[in-house]
Amino acid sequence: MKSLLLCVILSVVQGQTDILLPDTVKADVGAFIPITAQTKGDVVRFVALDPGLNVFPANLLADKKSTVVTASKAGRFRVLAYTSINNVATAPAFTTVIVGNSPDPSPPEPNPGPKPPDPMPNDQFAESIKGMFGGLQEPDKVDSAKKLAHVYELAVLECDNQQYKTLGQLYSTVRSLSFQNIKADKINPIREAIANELDSILGTDPNAAFDENLKKKCKTQFARMQKILGGLNG
Repeated sequence: MKSLLLCVILSVVQGQTDILLPDTVKADVGAFIPITAQTKGDVVRFVALDPGLNVFPANLLADKKSTVVTASKAGRFRVLAYTSINNVATAPAFTTVIVGNSPDPSPPEPNPGPKPPDPMPNDQFAESIKGMFGGLQEPDKVDSAKKLAHVYELAVLECDNQQYKTLGQLYSTVRSLSFQNIKADKINPIREAIANELDSILGTDPNAAFDENLKKKCKTQFARMQKILGGLNG
């Protein structure tokens, strides 16, 4: 059986791209903000990637290709949307919701995020990843590893997003983060090994309740992968 996380992250290789969102949507603080996707898919899922933006429950809306969002303060908020066509998932589309008098974004300050724990000295998995990485012949493998490390850094932060009710929902966002940051054909042996390791610790049930215990385990393991990947240098 193929790893759940591997399927989620790498499924973008086969994913279609025919879903479009407006580049930006502007509205006032507290207003109902409609967002509509252009796609041949029947049902579109919308995910807020930044805290402070609330997405209406999909079952309360008649138009399955639209959503409504609100924000109680000014800011810029990213929204991800995806659908499926002929039972094949599309690649995600993105828009930015600008609420109130939010200035154009300045270059982001470096955000180290939560300090990941150092791998244990006897972490045999970390050692196996280093050995596997050393054998890869991809010329840009160091850059790819650092990009994947950034994916797991962002995944750690996503664990605190209150919208996730199941492990599968969190993994869907991890897929979109992977799509944004690293090409799908890069360092695949490393990605598959990491996915299998995470599955062995976090489980493979996409409907598993994303409770506090699972959240803690996810944050610990995502931070562990970030640390391992960030230390690969050739």
